[in-house]
Amino acid sequence: MDPEEDKNERISYICKRGWDSKMIVEYADATKSWKSVEVGSGSSVEIPEQATNIIVGFRAKRFFKWCDVKKYDRIGKKWCKPKRASLIYV
Repeated sequence: MDPEEDKNERISYICKRGWDSKMIVEYADATKSWKSVEVGSGSSVEIPEQATNIIVGFRAKRFFKWCDVKKYDRIGKKWCKPKRASLIYV
């Protein structure tokens, strides 16, 4: 086993619904920025220990078009776009 591999973390995508969906992960390391798109439940992305600015977003296909996953505002009783992407702090 590579000792460097042990320091990396894995973000797994789990979706229990029957629709097409994907997880979009963006991060930066010391040399450049990376973007990974994972489709389907059970897929995952390996993130290096040195990664910074990790942003995770989710999209679902609705009527042949990819859309951002929306959030339900219980007070306003309506669907709205999240004000920011999901952030993961390591």
